[in-house]
Amino acid sequence: KARITNHKGVCYAKEFECKYLERAKVYANSVKVEASAGSVVYAKEIALEKLKSDNKLYFSKQCLINEVDGNGNRFIFYAFGGRENQEELKAAKQKLNALGLKSKKIIAQHQSLNHLVKNNQAIMEKLKNATEEIKRSLMQQESVKDAYSEFMFALKRLKILKAQMLELQKINNECYAKLISIENSFQHASIMTKNPFKQENIVIYHRNYPKVSNLSAMLSHNESVNVIYEDHKIKKVPKSVIKG
Repeated sequence: KARITNHKGVCYAKEFECKYLERAKVYANSVKVEASAGSVVYAKEIALEKLKSDNKLYFSKQCLINEVDGNGNRFIFYAFGGRENQEELKAAKQKLNALGLKSKKIIAQHQSLNHLVKNNQAIMEKLKNATEEIKRSLMQQESVKDAYSEFMFALKRLKILKAQMLELQKINNECYAKLISIENSFQHASIMTKNPFKQENIVIYHRNYPKVSNLSAMLSHNESVNVIYEDHKIKKVPKSVIKG
């Protein structure tokens, strides 16, 4: 648990409390802040006394605000708001990046071996179509023996590389399936305010998997509503509808 008076850097915590955030980044499960300006917050639940301008609030459950005093704020419904899902996303990205690097190496080897196969294709065709006597004679030549050895080595390696690529693809698909499952499990979240919104701000639902997509709704000056995300829609509702 982190308790800070003023914060301008980056903080990772399960629970985070702060009097004033200024151009800061916070990754936590629950965040309680008295005032925030120009900051980015990722959490399951966010509680703010006063929200000034140009903040980005990513959350997966609830955002409670006493007063929105500025503009250019983004309230973002986001499946990866809480720490557990943040860690899942980080681990998946690292794994996908490593898989990408391995795939590039395998593809480079595959291209090199394919080139080797093509270079020796003519000699292999000649051996294939020759009689046994001519084949034995040709195999006495060093250049033919080398070409045969290179060709057979390349074929064996290509078979191994294909199996490796299939395994990498399987792991890659499992990673994406996990991320899509987290996105799909995100069904409901809310923004609750005690006072009307001041100036213009925006509410966004954002997802990355299986592809990037966004929904958005503007919040106008003096608009007095709560906002929920459900049924794949952003809805402005009377305050009495949301119980918490």
